[in-house]
Amino acid sequence: MSRFLNIHEAYNARTKSIDDICNSFIVNDEFRELAGANNSILVGPRGSGKTTLMKMLQFQALTVWNGVEADRFKNNINYYGVFIRTDRIWKMQYDKLRSFSDRSGDGKFENYIQSLFTYHVLEQVVSTLNFIISKERSCAGFGSFSKMDEASLVAELRGAWSVDPKVPSLKSLAISIAFKKNEISTYLSSIYRESSGAVGPDILTGSLTDIIGPSISAINIFLQRDIKWALLFDELELAPSEIIQPLIDSMRGGEDSIILKLSLSPYHADVGVGSDIYSTMMNQDVSIVNLSDVEREENRRKEFCKRLSENTLKNYNISGDIEDKFVTPDSFDVVKVFEEYSRKSDEFERYLEKIGISISEIPNYDESGMAPVVRRFKHIVYLLNARTKDDGRFNSAKRADDYYGGFYNLCRQVEYNPRMLIGLMNSFVEEISQGNKISLSKQISFLNRMVESYVSMLQTIPINIVSSNANLYDFINVIGSYFEDSMYVQKFKSEPLGSFSVDSDSAELNTAIGYAWNSGAIILENGEKAGKIYKARFRLSYIFSHKFGLSTVLGRQCKLGEILSNKKGSNDIQMSLSFHES
Repeated sequence: MSRFLNIHEAYNARTKSIDDICNSFIVNDEFRELAGANNSILVGPRGSGKTTLMKMLQFQALTVWNGVEADRFKNNINYYGVFIRTDRIWKMQYDKLRSFSDRSGDGKFENYIQSLFTYHVLEQVVSTLNFIISKERSCAGFGSFSKMDEASLVAELRGAWSVDPKVPSLKSLAISIAFKKNEISTYLSSIYRESSGAVGPDILTGSLTDIIGPSISAINIFLQRDIKWALLFDELELAPSEIIQPLIDSMRGGEDSIILKLSLSPYHADVGVGSDIYSTMMNQDVSIVNLSDVEREENRRKEFCKRLSENTLKNYNISGDIEDKFVTPDSFDVVKVFEEYSRKSDEFERYLEKIGISISEIPNYDESGMAPVVRRFKHIVYLLNARTKDDGRFNSAKRADDYYGGFYNLCRQVEYNPRMLIGLMNSFVEEISQGNKISLSKQISFLNRMVESYVSMLQTIPINIVSSNANLYDFINVIGSYFEDSMYVQKFKSEPLGSFSVDSDSAELNTAIGYAWNSGAIILENGEKAGKIYKARFRLSYIFSHKFGLSTVLGRQCKLGEILSNKKGSNDIQMSLSFHES
């Protein structure tokens, strides 16, 4: 029996070692864009590979990564990458202390809170620097950075950073920074608990970029080299806007020796990742790398999925073409399906007559005639025919499973999401290792379990635009059900509904849509409005296509207000929002 791993636990680069990530890494177009020596913002929902791409740019990973492709990248990357993960515990502490600071009205605590983040960054810089020096010292003939140079640099930085290393070494400097972070945390916690008048420790004050720029310049002087340092901020969606916004703002005309690369989820309510950032892109201040870019060439995405999946199976000593390991449904007979559905649906028969299509002549249609017209809606007819009984009524439990099966169809339904793809491969390892092809029924069973896992995750996210018991999946379910109801009706529609535009600028609605966007449950279609929600066009993730019996082709657009005001099937979702015309 195939084993099933939770899609959100099957593979997470945050918990993987550098060696493991390098051994399984597959280069994609987004990595090529991100690797450039310029400020970048990497945007994508959870599981889309942000952490993997960021980790691969750190100096430690580029040292371990081997191969022809690796050599080509390493020869072109002319900066030292410092990976900086947003600390979840620090974020919780920040929120708690910031709330206390706001209540007390004492702004001095904000300096201490900010300094925690600054010291966290400096700690990673020192760790990377120590790795660089240790690596170079292990090479024969290296002698450009002596122990004396190291001691002198540490002496300079200890005063500038208000730390007290016990030994003049980089390791001791890193330890002293860790102790400083703990000292600040202890002080802030005591203030929060006791509101005591204890005197706080000496700290760095000022913005991170004002501190890090001179520090990197000093390091480069002692290293006797002119090289940029790339600060790779991962999971910044966990950080407060007071941390994120200054980093974004500093991308314009910032320190010459610093490159900033920020990893973010698509939506942030209080951060200018929208029009401001996209306007600076036109001035070449920053590049936006979008991991859910629907305009990305699909053949390139398929090739990436193929390589990633085959590479994942290699970890289990399984080789061979991944397509051969999944049963691929045969192409359906268009004439046969059209004939069957026309007998079940008078509406469809009348529609064909109206547009001048003769079913018997379909094989003879060419590209200059009706062939493109038939191709545009034949998959809709196929889905309708599978669910429609001979008497014209719909069987709500019936699905055209072979429409959703096959390796590349599965890739499309998981939106080419790396984490989900690796989960898919891991789930079928046992079956494939025995030389068996993954049957269509097992593919659909996996897809259903993946959706169940996804739904369970969405159900843990409460939303405030509906009843107190509502969660994010309730919101998604209303949208999916509305699209399903609009498709499976007696009147044939060659282009059923499948996308929506946001016609309300309600803060509560923006938050719910933002959560859905960040989790990958909905996909932005008009990329030029990335970062914004009002008037943007979204569709449901194709992972829900089989659940609701929808096609994996972008459907016709309606307004979200139309969906949410629909009474049928709404249950708890009764919106009290005021929708207005776009």
